[in-house]
Amino acid sequence: MTPSILKTQIAVFIRQEKAESLRDYLASLRNADFRLAGQILADRQLWEHLPEATANTMFWHFAAVLVAANNRAYLGTMLKAATATKSLMPTVEFATTCTTDIDKKKVLEALLPTQKTPSDVNAMLQMFGFDSAAATENILFKIGTPVCYFVLFNLLKQYEDRHDYLRRICIELIRKGDKYSFNLACIIKEYFGLAELPGTFSLSLQPYELSRLDANYDTFLSIIRK
Repeated sequence: MTPSILKTQIAVFIRQEKAESLRDYLASLRNADFRLAGQILADRQLWEHLPEATANTMFWHFAAVLVAANNRAYLGTMLKAATATKSLMPTVEFATTCTTDIDKKKVLEALLPTQKTPSDVNAMLQMFGFDSAAATENILFKIGTPVCYFVLFNLLKQYEDRHDYLRRICIELIRKGDKYSFNLACIIKEYFGLAELPGTFSLSLQPYELSRLDANYDTFLSIIRK
């Protein structure tokens, strides 16, 4: 089957919002066509056939139906499509199809870097069952965007009396070596009154800035970007 014919047939199912029919159609394809279909599904233009008003919800309905049928074949493909189409806030329906910790981490690692607000980051973490402080801190640390670091900073307040743990976090941030990680290490050091850390920080914080750090995300953002 030629790529254009296959793309046209897949687009018909998407335009008609028939996720289950698309699932069954894909399952009937020969191996070569099935692999080609995966490449087509990741194409942003394919999903532009969805009505704008329902595009995000319907995209994740398609993703849920396909991933539930074959997560190994479709999860990575649909995550690529999500980042290309800006369908970036998954639905509970889709989240329930991600039953393993590995799949959940794949989703968060793909989509958390695209989130812009602390509320969206927290909503996504909760949606995928990351309610364990340690697991949440690990994924936020790994992503390392300013908004994820803001959520991480607020989580660390529960450890305000554990300077050994906070110091260890700072050292790991310094080892990451990027600007935001260095600045967050400095923020944590100054906010929690930690002892000196290895390395020299370019960020200098005034007392009034420390008192405003957790007031809102915009304030935090202006400081970590210095």
